[in-house]
Amino acid sequence: YYEINGGFYIIFGERSESMFVDFCKTGTPSVSPSVRLWTVYHLKADHSYRVCHRPFPTGKAVLVMTISGKGFLENQGFRYTLEPGSVLLFTPDQGEFFYHTAEEIWEFWWFEISECHRLLKQNVVHSVTTDRLLTQMFEACLSSLRQGRKELASSMFLGIEAQLVHRVWQNTKRDEKQELFQKACK
Repeated sequence: YYEINGGFYIIFGERSESMFVDFCKTGTPSVSPSVRLWTVYHLKADHSYRVCHRPFPTGKAVLVMTISGKGFLENQGFRYTLEPGSVLLFTPDQGEFFYHTAEEIWEFWWFEISECHRLLKQNVVHSVTTDRLLTQMFEACLSSLRQGRKELASSMFLGIEAQLVHRVWQNTKRDEKQELFQKACK
């Protein structure tokens, strides 16, 4: 047997290239954040799309992700440009806020959620790579909510948010490496 991090593990068989263990153990487990998913929209809007949104109830936040085209969102005196791969998590102003198409077409996903303990930094436009996996996660979340499976849809949203945070982190690390490389080349 082998002792790993204070625990005893019995390994049967002989050591070989076909057997391995990959794991991570933390000292103190953390509690995952909870979320209430209220609404999911998938929109493909043309150049005439303009929305003046009524005030939201306190405690709600919105995550919007652009798939294609370009849109603008104005909230709390800030104007955000939302292009393909843009992700914005924001708390709507207690007054009206606005969003509209900036080009011929703007395709985006819109999630209305409970505000507390979000994983993404709010009021910052993040850039992520979109792919079929992310689209399937969005579609499954919408489908579950449409079927009245609120708990499942909310859990799926946590997976979406975790996937977005991971992609933002990957982009940040890649940008840091590129910056270091450019400094080294000078």
